[in-house]
Amino acid sequence: MKPVKLTMKNFGPYENVTIDFERLAQTSLFLISGKTGTGKTTIFDGMTFALYGETTGGVRLGKEMRSNFAEPSTKTAVTFEFTHQEHVYQVSREPEQVLNKRVGEGTTVRPAKVSLTVFDLQGKELKQLTKSKEVQSFVEELLHLNAQQFTQIVLLPQGDFRKFLNADSNEKEAVLRKLFNTALYRQIAEQLKEKKKNYAKELATEEQEIKLLFRQIKWDKQFAEREETVTSVSDKLDLLKEQITKTTVAQKNQLAVIQKQQAVLATNQQALTKGEQLVALYEEQRMAENKLTQLLAEEELRAEERAQVKELTWLKAQEKKILRYEETIVQSREISQRLTLVKEKSATLESQIEEQSQVENQLLSQQMEMAEARQEAEELARLEPLLVESSNLKAQASQLTAEVEKQEAELRVITTELKQLSQKIKEHEDVLNTKDQLLTASEEQRSKEAVIKELLTESQEILKVTERVATEGEQLVHLEAKSVTAEAVVTEANQQYLLEKSQLARLQIARLSLDLVPGTPCLVCGSKEHPAPAQDQWSLAEIKASELALEEAEVAWTKSREAVISLEEGLKHQRAKLGESQEVVMTKEKALSDKLQLSSFQENDLMSVLKNSQWLEVVNYLQKERTALEEESQKTQGSLAQLEVVKREQKKLQQTQDQLLTQEVTSKEQLISRQSELLKVTTTLTTLVKQVPDKWRELTSLAPLIEERQGAVTAWELKVKTVTDQLTELKQEAIIQATNQVNYQGELDQVTALNQELVTELTKTIEESPYDYQVADLIPSLANLTKLTALEAGLASYQQALSLVKHEISGIKAKIAEEVLPDLAELKGQVQALMSELAAAEKIGLLLEQEIAYNQELLTTLSQKQKALEKEWQILSELSQLSEVANGDGPYNKMSLERYVLQAYFEEILRVANQRLIQLTNNRYSFEIKVEGGSYKKQTGLEINVYDDNVGATRSVNTLSGGESFIAALSLSLSLAEVVQQQAGGIQIEAMFIDEGFGSLDEDALEMAIDALELVEGKGRMIGIISHVRELKQRIPQQLQVIGTGAGTSQIQYHTELE
Repeated sequence: MKPVKLTMKNFGPYENVTIDFERLAQTSLFLISGKTGTGKTTIFDGMTFALYGETTGGVRLGKEMRSNFAEPSTKTAVTFEFTHQEHVYQVSREPEQVLNKRVGEGTTVRPAKVSLTVFDLQGKELKQLTKSKEVQSFVEELLHLNAQQFTQIVLLPQGDFRKFLNADSNEKEAVLRKLFNTALYRQIAEQLKEKKKNYAKELATEEQEIKLLFRQIKWDKQFAEREETVTSVSDKLDLLKEQITKTTVAQKNQLAVIQKQQAVLATNQQALTKGEQLVALYEEQRMAENKLTQLLAEEELRAEERAQVKELTWLKAQEKKILRYEETIVQSREISQRLTLVKEKSATLESQIEEQSQVENQLLSQQMEMAEARQEAEELARLEPLLVESSNLKAQASQLTAEVEKQEAELRVITTELKQLSQKIKEHEDVLNTKDQLLTASEEQRSKEAVIKELLTESQEILKVTERVATEGEQLVHLEAKSVTAEAVVTEANQQYLLEKSQLARLQIARLSLDLVPGTPCLVCGSKEHPAPAQDQWSLAEIKASELALEEAEVAWTKSREAVISLEEGLKHQRAKLGESQEVVMTKEKALSDKLQLSSFQENDLMSVLKNSQWLEVVNYLQKERTALEEESQKTQGSLAQLEVVKREQKKLQQTQDQLLTQEVTSKEQLISRQSELLKVTTTLTTLVKQVPDKWRELTSLAPLIEERQGAVTAWELKVKTVTDQLTELKQEAIIQATNQVNYQGELDQVTALNQELVTELTKTIEESPYDYQVADLIPSLANLTKLTALEAGLASYQQALSLVKHEISGIKAKIAEEVLPDLAELKGQVQALMSELAAAEKIGLLLEQEIAYNQELLTTLSQKQKALEKEWQILSELSQLSEVANGDGPYNKMSLERYVLQAYFEEILRVANQRLIQLTNNRYSFEIKVEGGSYKKQTGLEINVYDDNVGATRSVNTLSGGESFIAALSLSLSLAEVVQQQAGGIQIEAMFIDEGFGSLDEDALEMAIDALELVEGKGRMIGIISHVRELKQRIPQQLQVIGTGAGTSQIQYHTELE
């Protein structure tokens, strides 16, 4: 990554500045100089903000970088252009900011925006991204650096220059992992560890399942007792197989018993079935005879039903004549009713015709009056336009009068406002005259604040190290106390071990003495004669218990010794760590004391606290000074901000004054115009009024009178037409009703004749039959015909039932023959007893069958699981070994695979760094990786020591002085960039920016640092330095000078010649 251009608009002190890095590319090494507070570091902030949306170190948000002098109409934006791997990249970013609304007045909060465009070297656009997350991911993937790592490798801001040098192994690992893409090794190790954990959990679950399955086995009593004495899984499985075999034999024997009992039961069930069938036949015979008796008792009722069927059959034969007779009666009644209605309607029509004729005569008498109304409506219609125009002119005159009065009032308001504005403009001019004084005070406050900030940072570092020294001292005392306690435990454990060892020897000797054979040498003394062997009697169990106690004592003694050794290692490490921290405190105290002596803070209170090394009070004193200065600065900045507000208000007031003057002229012109229009309208109105008769001049419109006259004429004409039409319709309807009356009378005469004919025929038929009916009674008698079908069906059903019962009785008697009724209770008792015996036998057989199937299934499952578990334990063992190697969890390996790979990369970085460090320190210092043993090894491996050739010893980099730390950090940063670029697939870092740090170097170290940077420059890399050191200005011809204008803004100047 190599910068090309950086454009900053309303960003920090830069209103609209573009830095062209290609103008400084002649020697690649250039200097950025300028007074404190002019915005040198803001250049780095601009690059970091464009790439990552935050400033160097993440101290300030992007929206906080918006310039105080920025107008609401101008945006804050940063555009950064750089080259990388044969492509050109342009990133433009705007923070969240308050700007004028695009439509209407007032301001609104505009959200942050970003865009990244990719070009080839010929300027052709290849790709563009506009979403924040997409740009962030793209930049980090392109540069292989996040914002924090970018400031550690490419931009080295104030206070962060030595962070990578002093970082612990975990912090260095986070940076190197991203640069060398070693996260894969960590992921592999974590996946192996997780896989081992999950696999072990699965095996534990499977073992638990096997135990649960064994508990589910149904053991017979004798096998259950034997199972309690068996421990191995295979022996238990053999015992289960033996039980299944025995149970299978018992189940076969039980099946033979069941088959015999089933045969006896079948014979008894057949006898019971035959007896039940015979009892059922006797019961059927009894029920059939009872039913026959009931049917014969109904014979008298059935005779009556037969007579009723005969009478209804005769009546059905006469049904058509009776219905025709009934129809003539109904027709005669209906025709008589219609005839009566027609006569009544004819009388009503005659009355209506007479009434309508009278109404028609009355309407015709109003014909002359309607003609006069029509003539008056026509006259009113002619005058209506004149009256409407007159009314409009009156309204127009009233409106113009109101407008004239309103215009005069507005003119008076504008005159008053102009006087007030003139007074406000004069007051604002007086306030703006104080701006130069506030700018001078702000510049002085920024300079003083930078000095306090530097002193406070170094004081806080010393305080932090001092507190660490106190903590490490307490930890050392704690470790020493633990060491004393641990040594006492070792002594006690050793004594217990010797006692247990002596006791075991005594028991073994006493036991062996019982087995001594005359003539064989004693195992203790070697004598072949044994006149008085020991008489103590010790059992094997007692000797075994003594051996176990000895083993436990030996383990306790070994563990306590290992604990003491571990504590001694910890004490050694803690003492070394405490010594290094104390040396760092002394070095930093001396450096800061020298700075304080040269600074402007020489108050007696501060110097007395400094002499007593009371660094907490020094920090508190400087913090109070900084707080007071910040409050004073905030007041000054607030006053300057208020001046900007006043300035904007002044501008708005002048614009308002110009607008009001314009409005005053316009208002006067409009007033004259309205007065002229009012006079013209008044004259026209007078002329029109004279043409309208006096009785209608006060009306605003004649339309209601016209509508009234025309409505009366129209209503009269409509009534005449309606009455005439109704009279015609009534006369036609009277003719129709007269015709209907004649027709209905003829129909009535015909129906009456037919009725008399039917009465004569029905009377003759009744006289010839055996039944006593009147003609009028025949019609209601027809309702009884609905019973005929049911009566006929009932008689047929009765005859059929009677025949069936007789036939059924004959059949039953034939089946019974000579059979005698059996004793069913005795037969049922025998069958029930046999069924109970069979059920008990079958239950035993079923239980045996279920036990065999259940245990056989468990046997198959357990056998399969045991074989699978043996294979899985072997896999877990191999997986555990692999996980321990990758994660550094083994007994002999305490370094993870990723840390091992990173250490190899880091060794190469230190090798390259030593080439510069040895040269820059005249062969005095060289880097070494700090080696830690035991459990510390897992968390270390990337920390640095320096070998000091002057004293022939190795010490921590934290003990280097300020100038030495700068040289070491510079060597390490440069070598880190080179090694990263050398690795295949690594990133290309073609630029480095260093913010301060050269002021802590002596003359020789400064010379060596410049030589080192020039050496890097010779390799084609761009190096930018921010510094106040005059020697740098004299050595570096390419310079970018940041110059403050005194109004809160800064400008850029390029210089290519030495001072």
